Amino acid sequence: MHYNLLDSFITKNPKSKHALYFLATNKILSLNQINLLKSNFDTSLLSSYEGQKLNRSIISLLRLKNRVIGEQFHHVSLPDIFGKKIETSIYAGKIVLINFWASWCAPCREKHPEVVKLFNSYERSQFDIIGISFDDNLEYWRAAVVKDKIKWLQLIDTKYTYGTLSSYYDIKGVPSNILINRDGKILGFDLTNQEIKKFTDDNLK
Repeated sequence: MHYNLLDSFITKNPKSKHALYFLATNKILSLNQINLLKSNFDTSLLSSYEGQKLNRSIISLLRLKNRVIGEQFHHVSLPDIFGKKIETSIYAGKIVLINFWASWCAPCREKHPEVVKLFNSYERSQFDIIGISFDDNLEYWRAAVVKDKIKWLQLIDTKYTYGTLSSYYDIKGVPSNILINRDGKILGFDLTNQEIKKFTDDNLK
């Protein structure tokens, strides 16, 4: 629906849950347009299911603003497999793949052999990987690391999609990844292994 038509409809029907739901699920309007239209609704609706859904959509749009290629990566500190806090900036000066996964995620585990192959194809001075697990069972996580023969640094965020990094980049599930260049700037999100290799090779020239 065109913005002006929707604006006119909401102004005339400020208590319409159907219009509120439509706004919450739209994929076309900008964040500014959504906020303007939201202000036309009766405030009593904003605590409803539809109103809460709209608020979640707005939060997602705000977070998507952080997913910008070329921006500096938002570093965080998370515990490693021994419980020691490690900064994700530990590999500054290298090309780094931030690899989000979990032991219970079958697609993640299926990708590991190829990720292992990718990891082994570069010198550690050039390219490295930081795995960030969304596990909540430490034993399962550690067992999966051993079974999948993962040799790269492993960190864990038991808050899953509510964690600092996943919230910042609107990561809604696994597998997912972020590739960072040697200057700490983002090269891409959710890349295939072929894309990771191409970006890495291009940036190592």
